[in-house]
Amino acid sequence: MIVSIIMNKNLSLLVYAIILISSCKNEVNIQSENLTNDQILTKVKTWKFEKARSIVNGTASYYERNENDTTMIPFSQWKFNFNEDGTGFLTNGEEAEWPFTFTWLNIEKTKLKMIIKQKLTFTVLWENILINEKKLSYVEFIDHPERLSLSYIELTPYK
Repeated sequence: MIVSIIMNKNLSLLVYAIILISSCKNEVNIQSENLTNDQILTKVKTWKFEKARSIVNGTASYYERNENDTTMIPFSQWKFNFNEDGTGFLTNGEEAEWPFTFTWLNIEKTKLKMIIKQKLTFTVLWENILINEKKLSYVEFIDHPERLSLSYIELTPYK
């Protein structure tokens, strides 16, 4: 019985992940001024959450700015700041600030590894990165004993 429950949960997670990834729009990665992904990421510098569709510890959630929020996380306040030296910080709007480091995992700069230091240290992987000066979208994976998540996220510049 336990094996059946685990298999059903894993199967549900897999089906949701396939839907999540396949629902990503096939967008053109428009880059103005012939900037590379890393140059755009740090030129815009601060990015805010627009949309997040996630499975966190087996529970599906969805956030869209000024629309729906089933995440229990105040994404409307959260922002990523990226520096050219591979460092940055994540803020939550309540004066909490968590430093992180990031490194690109491929030459095309469509995969990124980030280490975020909160109460616990999380290793975060971003893949399928599409970026221009108006939008950053990616698939995020976190595998930590206290958090297993797969998400599709869209960020826009914070002004």
